[in-house]
Amino acid sequence: SGHTKKITTNCLIFIAYCVSNIIAPQFFKVDQAPLYPLGMGAILASYVLSIMTILAYMAYCAYENRRRDKLDSAAGQKIHRDTDFKDLTDKQNIHFRYVW
Repeated sequence: SGHTKKITTNCLIFIAYCVSNIIAPQFFKVDQAPLYPLGMGAILASYVLSIMTILAYMAYCAYENRRRDKLDSAAGQKIHRDTDFKDLTDKQNIHFRYVW
């Protein structure tokens, strides 16, 4: 039930964490002390990029939920006997709804 996705996601997050720890100190130059405009700009840019990514994911989840509601005639039901106990991914299961 998504074990490969979880492992892949964890690996990518770990790799991004390691790469950012290698790159980030390079933005803080000694000659720019004490304000470090390049370093502070890089931090601000990464925050903005993070917020934009989260908002894009929220929009995608809302779009996908609306699309699935239109396709699924049993959207209001809590129990879906046709797919509840099948080993389907979120892409294959039409009854799956993203929570954001």
